[in-house]
Amino acid sequence: MKHALSIKTILLAILGYLPLQAQYPCANENFASLSWLIGDWRVETLDRVRPDEYENNSGYSSIDAVFDSCGFEEHFEGQFKGSIYAFKTVMLLGDSSSIKRLWTDSHHGGMMLLAGFVDSDSLVTFWERQLKTRKLRVKHIYRFISQAKFTVESFMSPREGSEWQLTHRRTYIRKETQ
Repeated sequence: MKHALSIKTILLAILGYLPLQAQYPCANENFASLSWLIGDWRVETLDRVRPDEYENNSGYSSIDAVFDSCGFEEHFEGQFKGSIYAFKTVMLLGDSSSIKRLWTDSHHGGMMLLAGFVDSDSLVTFWERQLKTRKLRVKHIYRFISQAKFTVESFMSPREGSEWQLTHRRTYIRKETQ
């Protein structure tokens, strides 16, 4: 009988009668407050092609949950410098001061691990790399406008955070609201 109960529990979970997030200890209030990000988005971009020179592009993004309630996975496809461009990011949400975000894109090819925090109506992540004589820093700021629209701005600081240069601004518009 014990074996049958365990099969019944599994079937109930698969059919959605039991909350799956109860199985994942990483579930938290940050995910609950940002779960509206899940879905398909049209993305309008302003991309830096050279210092002080920008181009407008567009693309599409799909955002899904990671482990049902522990974070987000985003897949973007669009254009950059006249070529196909894509990126994938996975963001795991701990408490409001322990956000981790893994980023890779088709332009650079490498991976960045960003760390950050939630701050009222925004989410901020940072990355840095030690060069021979200085640190290169990057920050991404999610600004939540509404559940149908948000922006992500990317900045680079070649001078260890003393000045920040906009490299990308992505405006996400939920596909259902077009």
